[in-house]
Amino acid sequence: MTHSVISLGLGLGGGKAGTSSGRTGGGFANDYSVSFDQSDDYATGSEDSADVEVYGISAWVRPDAEITQTYGVADDVNCVLGWGDSRWGLILGPASQTSIVSCRINGTNTTYQYKPASGTVTFPANTWMHIMTQWVDSSQTDSGNAGYDIWVNGLRVGNAVQSAPGTPVRGQLKTTGFKIGSRANDSYWFGGEIDEISVFKDVVSDANIATIYNAQPDGTGVPGDLADLLPLKPWHWWRMGDSDGGTGGTITDLGEAATSGVPSDLTLANATFSSEVPS
Repeated sequence: MTHSVISLGLGLGGGKAGTSSGRTGGGFANDYSVSFDQSDDYATGSEDSADVEVYGISAWVRPDAEITQTYGVADDVNCVLGWGDSRWGLILGPASQTSIVSCRINGTNTTYQYKPASGTVTFPANTWMHIMTQWVDSSQTDSGNAGYDIWVNGLRVGNAVQSAPGTPVRGQLKTTGFKIGSRANDSYWFGGEIDEISVFKDVVSDANIATIYNAQPDGTGVPGDLADLLPLKPWHWWRMGDSDGGTGGTITDLGEAATSGVPSDLTLANATFSSEVPS
């Protein structure tokens, strides 16, 4: 096992080296993720109900190459989830934006970008890390301002505004479509694996964010079964292969949208299922 270090003046860590073995415990088996080649791989979906405001995004990521969020320094570009028009997304290490969350009002050139409040966040190569971003009306780490706070491996690492002209806004999943593994305009390709990704349109507590990362409050960094966290009820929840046997070209939506009759199943485009999973 290798441990990553998140350098924010805090002793944060807990990244996991990649493994090809699935984990079964507490009724929760995780045997598959989806692999992206940072070239032309993605999974695509559309919001089948209406444009949905994104309060939170949770995802496990295992980049092929180290991604270092050192602000003002050009980094590799890896988009986990791109939604709305081309500039919305949960993006790790973009050279042009140096932000983790980038939000653009549809139909305008006004872009809001959020990042940890200080220091450096490192996503090591071939190491599973959990990232969560969530809209807060009054941030604990950015002088009470609204915006997207950021958690890595279950711990809040802050919120600062890289670029926020005017009033900050929440992102939206659009009926026009969204992608996992790239931005909506086919750029900022992700290289590596993504697993257990979910979208929330309600607030998730710090304790539940830690539980998503830890599986149980006393766990050590394996994905938590979101079904055990009800009434958390993520709007979308894609197991990235486990609900589909790791075969075929579709990823089934297991979130509240599906039980409400408006699922957003994903379609794989070049991306492939992998047996690399957090454990």
